[in-house]
Amino acid sequence: MADIGPAGGGAEMTMAADPNDITPSSSTVSTTVLPSTVVTTTATPSADIPTTMAPPSITRWTAATTIPAPETTSASATPDTPFVVAVATVQMLEVFDEPSDDEARWLLPHPGPGDGPRTLLVLESEQDWLRVSIPVRPNGTLGWVRIGDVSTTTYRARIIVDL
Repeated sequence: MADIGPAGGGAEMTMAADPNDITPSSSTVSTTVLPSTVVTTTATPSADIPTTMAPPSITRWTAATTIPAPETTSASATPDTPFVVAVATVQMLEVFDEPSDDEARWLLPHPGPGDGPRTLLVLESEQDWLRVSIPVRPNGTLGWVRIGDVSTTTYRARIIVDL
């Protein structure tokens, strides 16, 4: 790979020593584009440049002196629509893509994470099967479990987290 950096000279630039000095100056920059090509640019300030410059504007932010109170929410009554959960009653809960499948797609251990009961939300039932929401990626994955492998409970209370 060829080095296309500065070749014996690099860049030269004249700058004011004092940052408040606004005296016009000229600059010469030499840059090597290819090993055999050198481009030189010279810039001279225009006579139209003002001799004084306005100081930079400064915006200062101040913190609010009072913090608004959080919105108050009223506790609503329990939901009108009850929901059913299934809790595993076997050591390894088999979850199938379809009730007609011969082999389970997922095996979920019971107890679940943190030694808690393996609990799944039931979405529908069909003969000896329950369609459940399962805790695997991607979120929203559904599967079927045998009714004989779980116990079901109906709930009305919910916890809704809205961030």
